[in-house]
This record gives sequence, structure tokens and C-alpha cells, in this order.
Amino acid sequence: MGRIFTIPLPSITGLTSTAPFLQIATPSTVRARLLEFQLGQINDETNEQVAVTFDRRSTASTMVAAATPLKNDPDGAISLLTGSTTTCGNGLATVTGTTGDVWPLPGFNLLTGLQWFPTPATQIIIGVSGFLTVQFAAAPATGSLTWNGYLVFEEV
Repeated sequence: MGRIFTIPLPSITGLTSTAPFLQIATPSTVRARLLEFQLGQINDETNEQVAVTFDRRSTASTMVAAATPLKNDPDGAISLLTGSTTTCGNGLATVTGTTGDVWPLPGFNLLTGLQWFPTPATQIIIGVSGFLTVQFAAAPATGSLTWNGYLVFEEV
């Protein structure tokens, strides 16, 4: 089993388009396996259905902020994946990379949020020097929300 890390998505606002809002990028020395993704909003009682997608990209998107992977094991080494605006980052992207494979996740209600736990057979692997982004399939109608969540991955 590889080392496990979490990329936080803390209090992101202004997600009013289908541009990426979270990116994970692998270096040339390691791959990453997605283990869990959670997304929810914290400040609205609107009943709205939304959906997100995972997009494998051949080039980087430019994010607003760096998102350094957090160690799930406090005694473990730091991740080989780094946080920057063009590697692991969050916030609404100002530039989007070239899209490749797209995985649609199940739609969810704004009031309940989304928790995605893939089975071992359906876990997505990001190859070396790869990029994967998370974005809405269609822009949410309610644009003034604050979103929180995280992405858990394993270095493989």
C-alpha cells in the first residue's frame, strides 16, 4: 500500500462556471490513485441538483491557489506531489488545460453534498506527469455558495 494524502478544498467561492476548481498533478516519478472525493456547500438552503466530472488533461490548468497535499499519517514523509497554481491547486481556474478522458460522477443535491468512494475496480489512476481536474458538468444556478471538500489519493 502506498502513502495516502488529502488535498483540501477549503471555503471556495465564485464557482459559477464549468471551469476546473480542483487540480491534482503527478510528477514524473509517481502515479496517484483516487480513493475518495467529497464536496458540499455550507451556506444555502436551495434545493438544486448538480453534477461534477473528473477530467484527465494533457496540459495543466492554472488554478487560483496552491493546494499542498496533507499527510494522512503524521509520521510519514511528505507527498511527492506538490502544491502550486499549475500542479495541485484549487479555486476557479483562470486557464483550463486540454481535456482528455472525462468521468461523470453521480448528480447530487446541494443540500446533501457528494461523497464518492470508488470500488477498487473503478479507482481512477493518474499516470506520471499527469493532470486531473474536478469541475461542474453545468454551472450551478446558485452562484454565491461557499464550497468545502477534499480529495484523497494514494501514491502508487
